[in-house]
Amino acid sequence: NLPDGDPSTGRQVSAGGPGVRIRLDVPREGDLERVGDLPGYDQFVADRFGDRCPLNNRVAAVRFEWEGGSREQSYADRRTVQWAELGGARTRWLRIVITAVHPGSRWNDTVISEVACLRRGP
Repeated sequence: NLPDGDPSTGRQVSAGGPGVRIRLDVPREGDLERVGDLPGYDQFVADRFGDRCPLNNRVAAVRFEWEGGSREQSYADRRTVQWAELGGARTRWLRIVITAVHPGSRWNDTVISEVACLRRGP
C-alpha cells in the first residue's frame, strides 16, 4: 500500500515504530534521485475518531539504506509529502528504517501513507 498513489492507505506498524524496517524493490536498477514519504496516516473516517493522522504516531526520522549507502532524514510533523535527496543512488532496493516518531494522541501505531521514488536512467 505504500507506492499505490492513494494516501488513505499505508503501511501500519504496531508497538511504536522505531527500529521497523521496510524494504522496497526497484523494478529496474536505476539511479534514485529522491524519495518522498507521507509520514502519517492521511485518512478521515466518518466515525467518532474522525481524522486518523494525529491519533497515530507519525514518522519523525528515518534512515534510508541502499546497496552501498545510507542517508538520515528528519520529517516535520505535518501532513504533506516530504522529500529526501539520495543523489543518484544506484540500487535495486531501498530500505526505510524508522528511527523516531512524533507520538500519537490515542494509539501507539505508526503509519507511512505513501512512498514515491524518483529516479534517473532507463
